[in-house]
Amino acid sequence: IRYRREEKNVDVKKKNVDVKKKSEEENVKNWTQLQKSEDVKTEAAEEEKRRREEEKRRREEEKRRREEEKCRREEERRRHEEKNIDVKNWRQLQQNEDVKNWRQLKKSEDAKSFTKPNWLKSCQLMPSRDCLSLFTPTRLEIQLQ
Repeated sequence: IRYRREEKNVDVKKKNVDVKKKSEEENVKNWTQLQKSEDVKTEAAEEEKRRREEEKRRREEEKRRREEEKCRREEERRRHEEKNIDVKNWRQLQQNEDVKNWRQLKKSEDAKSFTKPNWLKSCQLMPSRDCLSLFTPTRLEIQLQ
């Protein structure tokens, strides 16, 4: 019990010292005024901290938005370049070959770029009737040639 009393006395002494120091600096007359002024200061500090965190979040959000916009513009530019290249190729092929529209061009390019899959290549090594029939030209193909 005595220890608790001494502890309380120490707290009171500290409070009194704080009040004396504060009364010299500010217009504080007693402990309650000191406590109120400190509460106001801590609230102001917390508000400042919240404001800084909000500002930081806003800056990060803005940075993220700018990055997304940059990526989107880059993707759009790349797609646009691909389209331009396709159009240039189409015009050149249209002049070189008798290609009337884009679909015909795509079909002719797909036909040129056809490569046999691995399972068909194995058929060449061991020919059977089924595999041979896949690569023998049909009447229609012979007529077209």
